[in-house]
Amino acid sequence: MCGITGFVSFSGGRVDEGMLKGMRDSIAYRGPDDAGIYISGDRSVGLAHRRLAIIDLSPAGHQPMSNEDGSIWITYNGEVFNYRELMRRLKRSGHTFRSNCDTEVIIHLYEEYGTDCLAYLRGQFAFVIWDSVKRRLFGARDHLGIKPLYYRWDGSTLAFASELKALLPAAGKGEIDYGSVVDYLVLQYIPAPKTVYRDIRKLEAGTYFCVEDGTFKVRRFWRPEPLRGHQLPEEILVERLDELLHQSVKGQLVADVPLGVFLSGGVDSSTITYYMSKINNGRVQAFSVGFEEQEYNEIEYAAGTAGHLQNVDHHKLLLKADRAFEIIQSLIESIDEPFADQAIVPTYMMSRYARESVTVCLSGEGSDEIFGGYDRYRLAIERVKKLGELTRFYPDLSPYLRDSLSVEYLDYLSSLCSFRPDEVSSVFTETKYIYKSFATSAFREGFAALEAMDELERLQRFDLKTYLADNLLFKVDRASMLASLEVRVPFLEPELVNFGLGLPFEMRYRSHLQKYILKKLMVDRVPNKVVYRSKMGFSVPIFVWFRKGFYDYLRETLLSRRARERGCYRIAEIEKLLDPDISMRDRRNSLKLWCLLILEEWFRRYHD
Repeated sequence: MCGITGFVSFSGGRVDEGMLKGMRDSIAYRGPDDAGIYISGDRSVGLAHRRLAIIDLSPAGHQPMSNEDGSIWITYNGEVFNYRELMRRLKRSGHTFRSNCDTEVIIHLYEEYGTDCLAYLRGQFAFVIWDSVKRRLFGARDHLGIKPLYYRWDGSTLAFASELKALLPAAGKGEIDYGSVVDYLVLQYIPAPKTVYRDIRKLEAGTYFCVEDGTFKVRRFWRPEPLRGHQLPEEILVERLDELLHQSVKGQLVADVPLGVFLSGGVDSSTITYYMSKINNGRVQAFSVGFEEQEYNEIEYAAGTAGHLQNVDHHKLLLKADRAFEIIQSLIESIDEPFADQAIVPTYMMSRYARESVTVCLSGEGSDEIFGGYDRYRLAIERVKKLGELTRFYPDLSPYLRDSLSVEYLDYLSSLCSFRPDEVSSVFTETKYIYKSFATSAFREGFAALEAMDELERLQRFDLKTYLADNLLFKVDRASMLASLEVRVPFLEPELVNFGLGLPFEMRYRSHLQKYILKKLMVDRVPNKVVYRSKMGFSVPIFVWFRKGFYDYLRETLLSRRARERGCYRIAEIEKLLDPDISMRDRRNSLKLWCLLILEEWFRRYHD
């Protein structure tokens, strides 16, 4: 993986080389192995790159990279896993290569197919191409949003970057979008295409932008297309899942550097570890992080999987409360947009730990979304099924059933939120933004747009678009890249996603067993106590840490003079949340305080 940034003017503006280098080097940790810059002859185009060398470690992989005549340039972050197959195809069409890099494959693929090149790519990527002949700027983000891309278009100039802070020197901070701050307080993240600034956007997963002839457009190149398998017997579906997982993991083991795997105590990461152990010629390097608080510690389950598979070297790290405080400070310094998923703390620690031994790790993100693994799915399904049964006998209930979508949406939201939408005004003074926020308008509309699908698929599709891309994958990208580690997610191969979403209902949820088909496949392949244990997620003992000395820092920050003078908090309500008799006993209050702490620290570092 790498870090990319750039600046292109379509109205005679000129690139400031010093500023471009500063933008690039503000995210140097994304690519510590090399740095490059390209500025066009008329100085209207500037592309910059930081390289984490994974494939073809030679200088031939230097970026920005051009085609043979220098008319097309690319700056690229990611991996294209089918690049060898594409390279062979392009060579048969007459293209010549100077490297063995997937970067050069994208350039020639663009030469051959233009913006339609995206139809051929399988991988995780964000890239921007400058076509000097067509005077076209073309940028894309992968199918599921594994890699990020931020941009600002002002009508004549487009600036872009892998991270928000790298974009700010060229784009300017502009006004804070307080509707996005409301989204953050509710969801713990800001959903794409919004950011915390009004004039800066995230490119959504599965989309591309194109600037040509003075026109800027964003288009979708991919959306899930579930492969329906209702007529196939269970054993055929399980066999097909086995093939797809083997194929995906094998395809993602391509690298010229050492690889490892993140191994928690759940079935998802254990599945990835299992396939690595079967495909790898040597021993698999697996990495786990645990906590001294036993109710949050999954290491014994991870160790059970490693022992069961035999050819796995299991590396374990214990994260203690006093160490966590230091880590949290490092993360707050580097996360340039309010983001409150506490699991970023152990993810970063595990990434740092793994980076001592390997450069790439595989991880289990995406399984819950494609196979139906969250409790919110189960609860919504059981409720809607009951409503459906009732309406067969009591037709007068059908108006209520139509309203059940709103009920389902609110239940979905409450399963994620720190502050419920109706609670935000208790601590946040910018009340006019509450009902204009994504969480209370566009979020609801996007949910309703999926109404025609079965209840489980609707929730899965909505999570793929929002929670997965903007929370889970954001967390993994930022935590791992801060440690200069590449993370790959085999469950999010598009063909596997379409297979999972198209499964018969009972293969996703049967007899109160979530992710039924995956668990059916993995029985006896990994310890059954791992297969059948309740989902835990990457939980963090922030509630306990508050009681172990973190509380004083929390109180000093949220009740400081700077926080009071900011004018956007209701300090009296925050004081109530900080009451030790409440905050030290109420886990939900701990989450609210954590969200407020991250927001205030963001204000201090990136706004003040």
